[in-house]
Amino acid sequence: FNVFITASTENRAGRVSKRDHLTERESLKKIAKVDKERAAYYHQHSDKEWGAAASYDLCINTDKSGIDGAVKLIENVIRKKD
Repeated sequence: FNVFITASTENRAGRVSKRDHLTERESLKKIAKVDKERAAYYHQHSDKEWGAAASYDLCINTDKSGIDGAVKLIENVIRKKD
C-alpha cells in the first residue's frame, strides 16, 4: 500500500526549522536537497514519478488534515482494505 504525504513548502519549512533548529533559509535548502534525493531513489526503484498521484494508492496533504489527521486517514483506509 503506497501512501504519499505532502504539505506546503511553508509548513514543511516550519516543521524542519523547529525540529532541526535551522533558519527558514537552511530549512528550505534542506527540503530541496531531501526532495531531490527522494525523487531519484523512488524513480530508480519503481520507475514511477515521486509525488505523482497516479504512483500511489493514497495521497494526503497535511495542510488540510494535519499530521494526526493523516495518521487516522491511513489507519481507516488500511482497516477497510483488510
